[in-house]
Amino acid sequence: MKLVKKDESLTVKNAFDIYQRNNKIKKLSEMTLDFKERNFFDFSKFIDVNELKIKDVNLDLVEDYIEILLDKEQKATTINIKPRDLKTFLSYCFDNNYCNSFKITMLKEDEVIKETYSDEQLKILLKKPDLRKVTFNEYRNFVAECFLLANGIRCNSLLNIKINV
Repeated sequence: MKLVKKDESLTVKNAFDIYQRNNKIKKLSEMTLDFKERNFFDFSKFIDVNELKIKDVNLDLVEDYIEILLDKEQKATTINIKPRDLKTFLSYCFDNNYCNSFKITMLKEDEVIKETYSDEQLKILLKKPDLRKVTFNEYRNFVAECFLLANGIRCNSLLNIKINV
């Protein structure tokens, strides 16, 4: 990769290459780097990143990109993934004075209320099993459910508990 000085007119592609180099130096995982590369590739379908100067990127351009993503009729949660990643790239550009900063707002996501268990279902789930007849898996699940409810921790935290002997 050819290094480009800050005082030159950087293209969006040059700025992204510098950004990715910085991400590699920060030891981001390969999956993260690939994710950023794929999102940039999608953005490059929208504009010619090899011709457009990074200093010419503005809010109107980003909003036009988001509008095209909206036309694909996906949920706001899905659509926000690409602009959020673009926002991190542009924040890097803002911090390094490659372009003028502007505020990118994400789409408002509809809050989906999940269906909760009924009182009857909770009684069945939390019924203490008969210790003389219960299998190991049933007892383990019962203990895990009680632990989660009593402590309010996440499943991943429960899975990561280690016993030091």
